[in-house]
Amino acid sequence: MKATLTLKIKLETTDQASQSLSETEKAYVVALNHTSQVAFEKKAFNSVALHHVTYRDVREVTKLPANLVCSARNVVAEAYKREKEKRHRWKETAAMRYDARTLRVKLDQQYATLTTLESRTRVKLILSDYHRQYLDGTWEVEPTATVSRNGWPFSSLFLKIAHVASKHGIKLEPVDARNTSRTCHKCGHCESANRKSQSVFLCVRCGHKSNADYNASLNVRDRRVPVTDASP
Repeated sequence: MKATLTLKIKLETTDQASQSLSETEKAYVVALNHTSQVAFEKKAFNSVALHHVTYRDVREVTKLPANLVCSARNVVAEAYKREKEKRHRWKETAAMRYDARTLRVKLDQQYATLTTLESRTRVKLILSDYHRQYLDGTWEVEPTATVSRNGWPFSSLFLKIAHVASKHGIKLEPVDARNTSRTCHKCGHCESANRKSQSVFLCVRCGHKSNADYNASLNVRDRRVPVTDASP
């Protein structure tokens, strides 16, 4: 069994790399919103159905490489799996999802290459002591990441790494994650309307507001913490 965590790594880019990533991000957002519109209008919500009705058009409109078109399609399918009653829209700063086909990470050499509109773009990884504690050989880097920007230029890569706990005598227990993304950590109210967007959680009952992933992570944490009987 594996324990996973996500590292946020700052990127150092050249002007050319920033421009390439920016143009790719704009095309990626177009792909997200075009695919979402078709999904909502045709009620085609799974990735296979979406592939047949959007792939050619999205490639033609965006000029994105095939693997990034598929990435955007999967993001849209996952959004509609959570909520089918409303059309999902992505802002121009939406993160791009990368995987083993579009991302190569060389942690020992502190750089990564990312697929863009024109070619693969190389960026430098800014690693701190905090990052290095997870790079001791007992953690495995998984080839999945999201790339986002906070201002200019592109600033962050969120990289998943996994720890093979069983090799080190660590016991892990599975947690049922159903509804953790739509349940309020403060009051326990569960409703799809609580999830305002991919990143924003706002409870319709008590008004608690939080990052959606952070709220869900607290629910997962609480589900795995055993409840003790305080009665005498």
